[in-house]
Amino acid sequence: MWPLAERYVSGIPPDARKFRQGKILRARIHAWLATRAEPRKMGTALGVGDLDATAPLAKTFAEWLRAVFGKADPTLPA
Repeated sequence: MWPLAERYVSGIPPDARKFRQGKILRARIHAWLATRAEPRKMGTALGVGDLDATAPLAKTFAEWLRAVFGKADPTLPA
């Protein structure tokens, strides 16, 4: 489903998009989540395992959060 979510978001004409260019990945994730048997918000999807918080991209994001906010959160992946 991920390639279909990518194509869906990429197929939205730029002047019709309701999100900024920098939010394309987020839009793709939301499009993909909408295809799940139980569509959920991103935070809820993490809690039930639809999104893997231990995946390499998630770890990179967690590292960025730590760098920005300067405080380790024990609930974020190491």
